[in-house]
Amino acid sequence: QAPIFDALAKPSLNVRRWALLAVTSLVNGYVSAVAQHVEHLLSMLSSECEFKPELVRIVQLGPFKHQVDDGVEHRKFGVQCLAVLCNKLPDVVPVSKVLSSLVPLFSDSSTDVVLAAHSLAIKLISSAPSVAMQFCDAMVAQIEKVFKIEIKETASKSDMEAYTEKRQPMTAA
Repeated sequence: QAPIFDALAKPSLNVRRWALLAVTSLVNGYVSAVAQHVEHLLSMLSSECEFKPELVRIVQLGPFKHQVDDGVEHRKFGVQCLAVLCNKLPDVVPVSKVLSSLVPLFSDSSTDVVLAAHSLAIKLISSAPSVAMQFCDAMVAQIEKVFKIEIKETASKSDMEAYTEKRQPMTAA
């Protein structure tokens, strides 16, 4: 296995971020070097796409407390790397493994991650509809979670816009 893949398992966020970018570049430029490591790479990318509660921290902003999710960029880069992998090696990458990594991201807290997951899922569904049918119930369940979120009457305008923005890709899908 290539040492760059080992960097994806390091505990440091910065090391993993740079490793994700390097792997994406490697997949883009040297597909043959990655083809033999697809299974291992998929498991590493699936792990990178998971929500990790330990990466969420509370920041005090004056009298208010705000949650910051340091894992958003990693999930987004992970989905982007999966997309490049699927585009470059469509016959080698198992669609079922990619979709199983994407489905939980449909209800992610970050709109960017949700949009990236939906975009890749739509491409995979159109390229392998029979495989995608196995994930329909799981996809619908995740999408329903977002539609069932109740917005308080006292919600700010930015909260309303964020909710609307999160629902748009699901309405299109």
